[in-house]
Amino acid sequence: MDACPKELWIVDDCALTRKVVQVHGHRGGFACRTFGDPESMMNALGTGPWFEGRPGVILVDSEMPGTCGTEVVGRIRQSGFAGLVYMHTATIFPELVRRAVASGANGVIAKSQWGEKFASLRSAMRGLAAG
Repeated sequence: MDACPKELWIVDDCALTRKVVQVHGHRGGFACRTFGDPESMMNALGTGPWFEGRPGVILVDSEMPGTCGTEVVGRIRQSGFAGLVYMHTATIFPELVRRAVASGANGVIAKSQWGEKFASLRSAMRGLAAG
């Protein structure tokens, strides 16, 4: 049995981006659930407990109307969610990475690297689950 978290939640205001990330997530071995805004994701997330590692990973866009990714990541962490949370952005720069990590993100993924990052993330999560 695969103890690795299987569900990837994608939070992005752009429908095309959500679809592209979902395709890459499926190729990386994840079941995907998409959200067009942070509020719908937070409502679905609730306050836990999270069973069977679902969601295992939440991917948050760095910029959305009315909010920024670091605020959303902070809210996710304040809810008590202890799974993996990554921000994704078109361009990675050091200050964004610092802000993302300070807000509770596990890292930042460039939008141009989804495919390779999801496959390696899934592999790393399997290793962690195996102990």
